Parts: sequence; structure tokens; C-alpha cells
Amino acid sequence: MSIIDAFNNYFEMIPANTDELKQEVYKLRYQVYCLERNFLEPDANGVEHDEYDHHSSHYLIRIYKNYFP
Repeated sequence: MSIIDAFNNYFEMIPANTDELKQEVYKLRYQVYCLERNFLEPDANGVEHDEYDHHSSHYLIRIYKNYFP
């Protein structure tokens, strides 16, 4: 089994190509960069985005639920 096959058995890659999915990306970035790592100042809106987002590609990687309780 290749490493790609192993990855695909446990994870799914989701292109954040809708406004709803992009908001999920921005909320996750906020959680990691602002709350957990304190790299950036927390903001009341609860999302982290920057001037490069409008021309960036974003993806979410999710663990398949059937592999973990």
C-alpha cells in the first residue's frame, strides 16, 4: 500500500470552495493561531484571515469518523 492510499484510508481532503467551508477554515486558523499558539491577537469576530485569502486555495483535512470512536 502506498503512502497516498494509507492517507486516503483515514483522511479526506475537502476543497474549501464555498463561503461556508472558507469560514470553517478561518475559524480553525483563529483557534490555532490566536487561541492555542498565541501568534496573533484574538479578535472578537472569531475568524483569522488575511489579504492573501482572496487568491489562495484552502483545504480541510478530516479524519473519517468510522476509524475513531
